[in-house]
Amino acid sequence: MKIKFTTNFGINLAYGYLMSQGILFNVDNIISKKIDNFNKIHQEKIKKEKISFHHTKLARRMLLVENEDNFSIIDDINETDRFDISLCEYIMPFILEYNNLTSFKKFYFDEIYNLELDKIYEKKNLVIESIKAVYKTWKVQSKPKEITIINNSLRNGGHLDIIGNNEKIFVSINFFTPYDNMIRHLAMHEFSHYFQNKIFDKLSDEIMRIAYYVGYDV
Repeated sequence: MKIKFTTNFGINLAYGYLMSQGILFNVDNIISKKIDNFNKIHQEKIKKEKISFHHTKLARRMLLVENEDNFSIIDDINETDRFDISLCEYIMPFILEYNNLTSFKKFYFDEIYNLELDKIYEKKNLVIESIKAVYKTWKVQSKPKEITIINNSLRNGGHLDIIGNNEKIFVSINFFTPYDNMIRHLAMHEFSHYFQNKIFDKLSDEIMRIAYYVGYDV
């Protein structure tokens, strides 16, 4: 099982845009402060739009981007992800406009990118230990071929996506949380979803049979 760590420009762009629209995520770290200040500097250029979807749907979309020039997504995604992504697709032109009008990409690579890399390097062993612990605890034989751990310093929670018949998974967590135990918790919580899905897949027919014949009050 290969574990990779990386940053994600699209995640920062998406959450930076949502912050510019007045949507706050109760985070307070050097990245959120820099982006908040960036938005204040460029506020006259930023158009206000109505946001009618949950921010995690946009985060999922950005995790599945194949081309950062036009932010097209990969083909190999499940129907649930495809539906959730469709709910926020209307906002993508506004995000691209935000990026172009404010030069957010230049700002990101000048002021944020290296901060993310340094923090990931500092905290990555916490995540590796947590993932190993989860795998031993669940005792499920199968495991993904590859896990990509992505920093998202603009929200306190995490996110997981399973790609390509369970062979690859993306996990986003906040490496900038001030508590090491929170990083461990997020890594364990998100990675556990992979094994929960595996177990549910095996039991889903039986669960539906019981629900159908006996009813939900069982």
